[in-house]
Amino acid sequence: MKFVKYFLVFTVGMIVLTTGLFYLNRKAIKDKVIDIANSLQPGELKVQKIHLSPFSHFPKVSLRLQDVTYFERAEEIREEKERPICKINDFYLAFNISDLMVGNINVAEVTLDSAYFGLLQYQDSSLNIFNAVGFDPTDSTQTKEETKEVQRDKPLDIVLERLEINNLVLDFESEPKEKRAALRVDHFDTSFQLRDRRLYSKINTNMTLLGIKHKEKVMLKDKPISFKSHLKINQNNMFIEILEAHLSVFEAQFGIEGSYAVQQNGYADLKINAEKEDLSLLTFLTNGWVNTKGQKSEDNGKIYLNATIKGETKDTIPFIEANFGAKDVSLYGKENNIALENIGFKGYLSTGSKADLSEGVIKLEDLNVDSKSGKIRMSASVKNLKTPYLDFTTNSSFDLATLNPFLKGDKIKHLKGGIELKGSVKSTIDKKNNYYISDGGKVGLFLKDISFEIPQTAQKYEDINGILYLFENKLGIHDFKAKMNDSDIHFTGQAENILKHLAGQNANMKINAKLDSKMFHIDDFVKLDSTSQVDHGKIENLNIDLTLQTTSEKLNSYKLLPYGEFKINNLSAVLPGMSDLKKLKGRLEVAPEKIVIDGFEGNLGGSNINLSAELLNFESITSSDTEPLTLSYSINSNSMQVVDFFTFKNKLHVPQEYKNAALNGFKVNGKIDTSNKEIIKEQGFPFGEVTISKLEWRFNRTPLLFRDFNIKFIHKPNEMIIEDFTGKIGESDFTFNAHLENITDSTKHDLKGTFDVNAQMLNFNELLNANFVEASSSSGNPQAQTTSQQVSTTDTLTFNPFTAKYPSFDLKVNISHMKYAKMDITNFRGQIVTTPNRVIHFKDIGTDAAGGRLNFNGDLNLIDAENAVFKSKAEAKELDMNLIHFETTYEGETYSVADNFDGILNAQINSSLYLNPDLTVNLDKSVADIEASIRDGKIQNFGPLEAMSKYFSNKDLNNIRFAEIKNTLELKNAKVTIPKMDISSTIGQLYITGQQGLDMSMAYLVEVPVKLVRSVAWNTLTGRKKKSDSEDEIMTDEGGKYVAIRIVGDVEEYDVKLGKGKKVRQHQKEKKKEEKKSKKDKN
Repeated sequence: MKFVKYFLVFTVGMIVLTTGLFYLNRKAIKDKVIDIANSLQPGELKVQKIHLSPFSHFPKVSLRLQDVTYFERAEEIREEKERPICKINDFYLAFNISDLMVGNINVAEVTLDSAYFGLLQYQDSSLNIFNAVGFDPTDSTQTKEETKEVQRDKPLDIVLERLEINNLVLDFESEPKEKRAALRVDHFDTSFQLRDRRLYSKINTNMTLLGIKHKEKVMLKDKPISFKSHLKINQNNMFIEILEAHLSVFEAQFGIEGSYAVQQNGYADLKINAEKEDLSLLTFLTNGWVNTKGQKSEDNGKIYLNATIKGETKDTIPFIEANFGAKDVSLYGKENNIALENIGFKGYLSTGSKADLSEGVIKLEDLNVDSKSGKIRMSASVKNLKTPYLDFTTNSSFDLATLNPFLKGDKIKHLKGGIELKGSVKSTIDKKNNYYISDGGKVGLFLKDISFEIPQTAQKYEDINGILYLFENKLGIHDFKAKMNDSDIHFTGQAENILKHLAGQNANMKINAKLDSKMFHIDDFVKLDSTSQVDHGKIENLNIDLTLQTTSEKLNSYKLLPYGEFKINNLSAVLPGMSDLKKLKGRLEVAPEKIVIDGFEGNLGGSNINLSAELLNFESITSSDTEPLTLSYSINSNSMQVVDFFTFKNKLHVPQEYKNAALNGFKVNGKIDTSNKEIIKEQGFPFGEVTISKLEWRFNRTPLLFRDFNIKFIHKPNEMIIEDFTGKIGESDFTFNAHLENITDSTKHDLKGTFDVNAQMLNFNELLNANFVEASSSSGNPQAQTTSQQVSTTDTLTFNPFTAKYPSFDLKVNISHMKYAKMDITNFRGQIVTTPNRVIHFKDIGTDAAGGRLNFNGDLNLIDAENAVFKSKAEAKELDMNLIHFETTYEGETYSVADNFDGILNAQINSSLYLNPDLTVNLDKSVADIEASIRDGKIQNFGPLEAMSKYFSNKDLNNIRFAEIKNTLELKNAKVTIPKMDISSTIGQLYITGQQGLDMSMAYLVEVPVKLVRSVAWNTLTGRKKKSDSEDEIMTDEGGKYVAIRIVGDVEEYDVKLGKGKKVRQHQKEKKKEEKKSKKDKN
């Protein structure tokens, strides 16, 4: 016993000593605690007085704080007039320490008197209270420490005997201080206790909404709010009992009482009531546009609700019964003009006693609204919610001008006109039997001379008339007309069975719509701002006639697009700055896995087009798996005029010479095979195959028919293939194949490709003489010049052939027959190979021509710009010059090789043509050797020789024949050197040697026999021919002396000199010497 006595004395002594020390040092302790608290946060806490009473009502301990203030920032950095976040005049707390020691909480009393809490939200959305405690709600690194759940042997008991708050002001303000709200808690007291998992709670409070400020406007000033409740919750069996719950807000009364048993399948037994006589809340919700108190009377009616809920709520519907309504309600405009009066209705709702709602009822009776220029009378009821029976009746008229006081001025104004709603519907809605709307059901909404303005877009809507109707199973708009600024529209439409679908029944739906407009100004419908200066143009004589057919099953089962059939019966319009659209019609069907476009045809200006297409497996676009996607199409047109498809904003966006061009008889079939993943990929052209077949057209400027064009284009990863690109143009035909590799990574690997071109016939006479466009007349047409300048916007591209990266291409050509001018060229074959090192090879290029054959090989080396060279070897075998239809002009006369020259030509040409950096030939560096011979030759009817006829009157210069001309020419230093060449001809034996400069300079030596000169002189003196001279015989060298004729100068100015020539024997010796030298050079 002594130990216990001593222990009690020690314990009490320690408590007394501790309390005494606290009172003696409470100021120092208070300052120390506050200093520690302030050091842990940016905010500042101030407490004037602290009272601790451990013994006055022991074991109850009380704590009182007086004059408590809390600021967002410390005193040295805050502004002088900064409001505190919190200011408390008196705070008192009393709790039972003995309950706390055994693990229970027993708070005897908490009181809070004369307090202020002010929250300020800054422009960055931060709050002053968060700034004060140093908390950033956007900082994800600030995490809460996990707390371990404490295991208890028995439930926690909590008792709050009394919590009382008096005169507490809650103030919220946001910067830039345009919004503010304040609430004062006049009195709040509550008590609750939790013992043995049973909760008892009582709350009683009276508050005052001091006001809500928006900018300079204060709303809902000094509005009372009160709440009172008495609640019991048994956590053991989850039974909730609401003994009382009543809320009063702005004089609106809401009440609920009853019980809810969770463990009894959610059994509810509740009564709910609500009544409102002051409708000022509506004024707040409409931002003051609607006023419920007029100038004449404060009596503005009431709204009420009385309901009961009874029955199980788990997986079923309880019995619900409610009466609601309104009586003598009036609404006034913001300027207190009387708008709507005597608003009243009665309503009733009951689910009935059966869970299938077959006894359910909804009624709205005697709906009444009066105004100075209209009325609303309506009644409606639905019985048997399982198979609803609808009974609806209305006879209403209304002048829309009555609504002007309610409208916000910057949205819509000057509303005028009237509406009438008349009709009745009595019908059973039976989803099971697919029955909806009896034959007698009809309702019409009549629009009469409605007009209004939208200030934001400066748009005026006038003369709005029409009928919106429900007739049997049809919902439609009849004869709807309206004017919008410069625009007018006339619309009629009808939808069959759409309401049945919306009601959840299976229905076959059909929608027809027709729209006409003489003037449809696009800005009247898309303009969002009156200050916009963009003019989107006008559509004139617009006519649209559409039909849509579908079913409920199709609309309920689609994946990507609603299934159905869409028809354009007619679409015509005069489009702004474009060709007119006329009589477009067609059908579009969306079905599972495919979209079909059938018979889309119409006219654009003077062009017509017919389109059919089918897209298979289109819904795979949303699939996560790779699936095929195929588009096939067919396009036909009698005429497709360029001006119709390339004119926009009244400007032709192609060169002016194409303005009258057209494709006639255009036909094409095609197919595209790809996959859903390729279509939706973000970059690159989709992989797949493109097939075009039976492509055909004819240009209106040429009789050539482009026909039988076919192509297959295959795109694979890093690879492109063109297979059997074939076609025919007039007599011409071609086949083209290509294979390209490394197309997507050509920066890392060389671009490679092979090309094959084959043709049976290429008639260049047809192709080059075809007049596809008109001759340009832009020089005399300033507008055409302007258009051409506007269209031609492509900058000149620069290409450096000595630095560019060349692909590895291999082109093979095989053309059986070509026609050019009067020449027939056959068996044209060859190969051109490009390499990355900028060397282009011309391999085995050859053709049959003029009764013989031409062959050519060469290499174009562009590795170095300073040493670029084209080295080649060419050969002509047995060419009949009579078949070479090559023309040239001399002194205004045109001469043809075939018409003026004859003989068999053989030649070999070895050349090295050096190129300048601009790819022109450097003649000074270039060299060439030409070995040529012509046998059985003839020069006939050649104009330049006619001038010499007076000197050779005994010779026929219109038909000069020679046995053979043979020589080796050399091109060097921009000059062609002609070694001595002897010619035995019908005018005599000639010896020619000299040089011909490519700058047209020349130096020739011509040696003729003396007897030929004597014959010429005799002819000149006597004017007649010597009898001894023979005709038409080739004369060879018979010996004797020669006269030398030297010609030096250029074609414009030259000198001719005569001299002594060599003897025949000397010529023969030189000839033999040259032949030996030639044989030696060849060996």
